[in-house]
Amino acid sequence: MFKLPDWKYLKYQLEQKWSDITASKAYSSKAYKGDSFLQRLVAFRILISTHPVLKISISVLCAILIISTLWLSLFSSDEEKITNPNNAWFYDINTGKLFTAEKTSFPPIEAPSGPMPNGQPSGVMANVLTYDPTGKDKSQQFIGYLEKLTEEGKQVWQNALETDKLAEINSSTGRLVKRIGDEKWIKAESPEGLEIRMLAYEPNEKGQIPQYVNPD
Repeated sequence: MFKLPDWKYLKYQLEQKWSDITASKAYSSKAYKGDSFLQRLVAFRILISTHPVLKISISVLCAILIISTLWLSLFSSDEEKITNPNNAWFYDINTGKLFTAEKTSFPPIEAPSGPMPNGQPSGVMANVLTYDPTGKDKSQQFIGYLEKLTEEGKQVWQNALETDKLAEINSSTGRLVKRIGDEKWIKAESPEGLEIRMLAYEPNEKGQIPQYVNPD
């Protein structure tokens, strides 16, 4: 069975082997003092080739080093992990507060405050935007516009989700939009609806275009 050399005496063995090489005709003591880096490299290679146990030991160490490097590169905790949040922002019409729910929750949905006076769900989707490149400064976040679906549109989207056909639906199907201060909901694909959506992404005085803020 293969046995690694005793590390306690490895340095001594290397020095002894090196002494043998430098004492040979090819590597006299005089020549050794003036050896170039290339010559020393060749001498070290001879040392390894004439010492099988040392050769195997170095191979094992190299293998451990390669495995350790791969492990650190794949599982390093310092690297920023790319996330894909499953939640989206929603807006409680009764209270004017934001809350989160699954992206596949088609608005209007139930909100923390309960239904509206007319009995309809009070939770609609909110497009929370920011000009802050990091997206972490909450003071710069704002609601660009709100969204919900018509009753027919909600049924179409729900059926598409259940049959795995969401990619086949036009994104404007049954979609209504409005700003927080507006009273009337507008079709998303109408000229007025397009204007609401475009103005929400209007650049600021620095030329920055707002980006969507994912929930924490």
